[in-house]
Amino acid sequence: MLKEHPLLVFFPLAFLLSWYPYVLGKTHLVKTSGGMNPLGVMVAAIVAAAVCYGGQGVKQLLGRYFRWRIGWSNYVIALLLPASLVSLSALLNLLFGASRPTGAQLALWPEMLPRFIFIFLFIGLGEETAGAASHCRSFKSDFLHWRLASLSAWSGQRGTFH
Repeated sequence: MLKEHPLLVFFPLAFLLSWYPYVLGKTHLVKTSGGMNPLGVMVAAIVAAAVCYGGQGVKQLLGRYFRWRIGWSNYVIALLLPASLVSLSALLNLLFGASRPTGAQLALWPEMLPRFIFIFLFIGLGEETAGAASHCRSFKSDFLHWRLASLSAWSGQRGTFH
């Protein structure tokens, strides 16, 4: 049954693994930031793929990270364009009379690289796995089946009420 309906595994797990820090934070039983767990969806997708399709499902899911359909130049642009725009904005800001950053402010700049890596790995890849899962045929067919069943049930109920 699970192989035919992987969303029955994925959605409850994604919800549970993503929102448990928030729930624990509200109960005050555990000291936590109370925010979402950005890796919850990724872990749920991997677990659902493993439970429903075994090692081959996990391999297919994670293989989507390395299937690139665009050239390297697009990735270079995606990484350098935001940094270039921020640098240009800072330069224009200085040209229009803003004060230069203090030594204390400049001392914090090296912290940006670890923050970028954290955001990329934990938030970016966590969300990307959910997107990759949604592109798997098995997840899509289950979603379409559920959607069509919901639509036909709605239209059937509508016909009985009107």
